[in-house]
Amino acid sequence: MALKSEHFITPIKLVLPGIIVSLVGASTAFFLFNNPEKNKARQTYASWNVISEYETAYTKSAEEAICLSAHFDQVQFQKDLTHQLGVIIHNLEDLKDEENIDMRLKAFLNLKIARYTDAKKITEVFLDSVIRLNKVASLYPTNQQIKQDAQDLQVNFSTDIEHIQTRDTNELKRIAFALNKGHTKYTDSFFLDLPRIQTVDEIKPKFIGKWRFPEVEVAMEFKEDNKGAWEEAGQTHNFQWTMEDRTVTVNIENEIYNFYIAEATSGKITAVWKERKFVLVGCRKG
Repeated sequence: MALKSEHFITPIKLVLPGIIVSLVGASTAFFLFNNPEKNKARQTYASWNVISEYETAYTKSAEEAICLSAHFDQVQFQKDLTHQLGVIIHNLEDLKDEENIDMRLKAFLNLKIARYTDAKKITEVFLDSVIRLNKVASLYPTNQQIKQDAQDLQVNFSTDIEHIQTRDTNELKRIAFALNKGHTKYTDSFFLDLPRIQTVDEIKPKFIGKWRFPEVEVAMEFKEDNKGAWEEAGQTHNFQWTMEDRTVTVNIENEIYNFYIAEATSGKITAVWKERKFVLVGCRKG
């Protein structure tokens, strides 16, 4: 069959770009000050734009860490990602010292800082565990307990990250409402943009195409005629695919695999491989 078991013995490392980067989107919010006239409004708005710039830079750096290099270096990725988390925490802390900004924006910053700080802590522990587990897996590639440990580690990590993502949603809404209520006399409005799940209609046209999965050195192409190709180790294996709701079912050489598409953008795809119970992150190829 097309898939080599050793490629996926410890797939947990693949969760990082898909889940950690989405931490930004979980709290992404922006204020619309169309006609700011007060100094505090202008400074608050300027500081908010800086927050958005920091988060955009962090997201780009994390995605580039897996998509720009031909061969994924897990240890280097660990160093780069935790460094980027540290940088954004430091930068957000500096913003709190800005004068003449609304105290409620400082409260918003506190939520951001706590979120990234907690994410950094559990990510460091997770990555350390992944690296240790991969070393053991390289010695015992058929050990079923290692596979189970890998799945358990990813599930626990994903659960912790999801909690961090969602725990402050109501408070973010409250802050946005309070800012809107307090400043509409000199601004048009404050708008809180919370993340939303892509619809199936949005996902389908974007996941069509060719994707490269750097860590496992595999490329997959999904064609519009429901045919596809799996490229691995210099060989190409054709398959048929169907899509129901957000799940893509691949029939390849008498094997059936189901992929839950969590996100598909112009450059990156994140999917959960249901049979293997882990996350795949792919980069657009060509």
